Amino acid sequence: FAQYVTLLLIHVVPHSGAWHTPLHRLAAALSECRKVWRLGRWWSPLRRVCRMPSHDHVSATQVLERLANFFCLQYFALDNVIFLAGTGIIRSKMQDFGRGRRNGWLVRHLGGISQMKRSRNFGSLARILCMLPFEIMMLLRCCYSQRHASGEFGWSTATAAHTVELVRSLLHLAILRLKILSNVAASAALKDGHDAHHTTLALPLLGVAALLLGYLRKLQQQVLHAQPPEKQRKESDETHRVLSSASLLSVDSLNMH
Repeated sequence: FAQYVTLLLIHVVPHSGAWHTPLHRLAAALSECRKVWRLGRWWSPLRRVCRMPSHDHVSATQVLERLANFFCLQYFALDNVIFLAGTGIIRSKMQDFGRGRRNGWLVRHLGGISQMKRSRNFGSLARILCMLPFEIMMLLRCCYSQRHASGEFGWSTATAAHTVELVRSLLHLAILRLKILSNVAASAALKDGHDAHHTTLALPLLGVAALLLGYLRKLQQQVLHAQPPEKQRKESDETHRVLSSASLLSVDSLNMH
């Protein structure tokens, strides 16, 4: 949240102002702090993949959920390796200088830093594309179950949770698109002898909106736990699936470099 607020302030403060450069440095520092916080985040999707039962007949939602967990695992694992390579803990060309620059064993077998960044971005996009149809199918299933049980449509906790996650998925897809456009513009600037990342005002605004929906998701969890035991058991399965799968989507996909 602090990084998005900082990016908003960068667009508000005049470029000629004394605070413009310090805000850019603060945004870069917060980005590095978030990379430290993401260390080990691959363990949670790995456990989900390992705990998923294997059956001869699986549904489309189970396939999408498994794929989303796999791409989430890929994203965080590569992100951790890239960060550790940048700090020098894992040997790579990012830290070596001179004619003897070369990647270490791990970075070399993963295709190099540039290939890992492309694979990481692909994993971020793939997990969102898996979650979009997953949320749509689960939302339709909730609506059908509610109508079949009571004869009319009702706004249950599970329905609200899937709706929130569907909107979050669309927001994260828009954030990823803006991120890719920013990286392409930065690459073009490097060819012209400049080194700068330019972000639009829409990027931090979308990020703040996605974060607020994430807080709403946590409130939905609290509401579910506060319900009577009978109703809680009735809705817990569907709601828990969306809330656990929703953690695959994260505004951590915003990396400015």
